[in-house]
Amino acid sequence: MATPDRPLTYPTVHLNGSSGASLKADLEAAYVALGAAVDALCKCAPHGRDYYVEGPDAWPRARDQHDARIERVRQIQSEVTQIWEAVEAQVEERESFRRAWTRKAAGEEGGE
Repeated sequence: MATPDRPLTYPTVHLNGSSGASLKADLEAAYVALGAAVDALCKCAPHGRDYYVEGPDAWPRARDQHDARIERVRQIQSEVTQIWEAVEAQVEERESFRRAWTRKAAGEEGGE
């Protein structure tokens, strides 16, 4: 997990690396899969009838552990979103630069 002392490291979109579109598609697929994992975990939430024989603290403890598992997956999903946003920002910046360069080359800027 990313923490203040260990922030996320984002990929850099460049000609010798993965394309921005490829990175975004893979991250989108991961996000969807993580959402499916959360859904699957929610379906197997602990029920008191499965824990009461273990004592009065068993079910609340199982519920807390279950909630913590779901939260960890959601944290990963949030990190995937942040990485996607960083890639998208790079793609947008490159596209903006490309458009400006194309306009300049066509003589549309600078009063030419």
